[in-house]
Amino acid sequence: MSQKVRNEIARRFDGGILFDKGVFYLAPQPLAITQAVAGLTAMIGVDGEVINLPSSTEREKELVSLGSLLVTSLLEHQGHLRFITPVCPDYSQESSASFYQTIGEGISSQATAAMRAAVYIKQVFPEYGFDPKVDILVADTEDDIPEVMDRCVNGDPKIYKNRCLASVDAIKGELNGTGNLVEVTTFTEGLGGQFRQTQYEYEDVVRRLRTTNSKFDQEVQKLGDMRKERHSKILGRREVDYELTIRYMAQYAARGTLARRLEEPSILLNYPTPNLPFYNAAAYRDPQFSLSEADLKVVPIMETVL
Repeated sequence: MSQKVRNEIARRFDGGILFDKGVFYLAPQPLAITQAVAGLTAMIGVDGEVINLPSSTEREKELVSLGSLLVTSLLEHQGHLRFITPVCPDYSQESSASFYQTIGEGISSQATAAMRAAVYIKQVFPEYGFDPKVDILVADTEDDIPEVMDRCVNGDPKIYKNRCLASVDAIKGELNGTGNLVEVTTFTEGLGGQFRQTQYEYEDVVRRLRTTNSKFDQEVQKLGDMRKERHSKILGRREVDYELTIRYMAQYAARGTLARRLEEPSILLNYPTPNLPFYNAAAYRDPQFSLSEADLKVVPIMETVL
């Protein structure tokens, strides 16, 4: 262990877990547990090149949730941890002229970052008593957008699904040797129909909140305007009434809801995006941005580094 990491542990460990915004862990725990969590978060904080802890003041509730979840994992689940990391299919880079003009069978930049994170998690987390598993989910979720299907696969959703499955195989091939640590699948294979159903329910919630919460409506407009060029590339036309903005907010909220329903300690691992707060939309935006009271619970998120 480097002296830099030792110094960071000392900075964070003072009878609790000292995160960047203050001491967030609430109850005394056995010394070994507290030291393990302090050591792990210090290591991640020092490295910062593969995965990151939540860093913005807005998302500090996730630090509380993360500290509690890590301790619960060690005390009650023999260190078992599940990381859920959604990634994009192979649409090419956004800066490329081929972005959303076709879909390939390779590995997206988001998936590459997730693969690096999976290897890092395998190497680092067991040193602190954790038994991690990583689920990489290729988002084969856009077969209900006619513009994307028409342009990328000549209107054939079956081709789209097969190419997403080919990306799954490509990722598995690159991760050969990680044993049972990493499971790679598509949203359809891993989540079935529950993801899309939950997404559509949240889209209704977002549209309803726009009429009752003016501050939230302004955020929808601000985020949509900020990403209008990207959304126009995806649709091949201008976005109408923030349709993709609402869709993506709903998708993140849906993934957050599904993660909360898991019995094992689970962490969402995601590439950087302005949509990250919507994993915890009920806590960060409006308590009505939820499907049940359970959605008020904050699910911890770590970020991959692109």
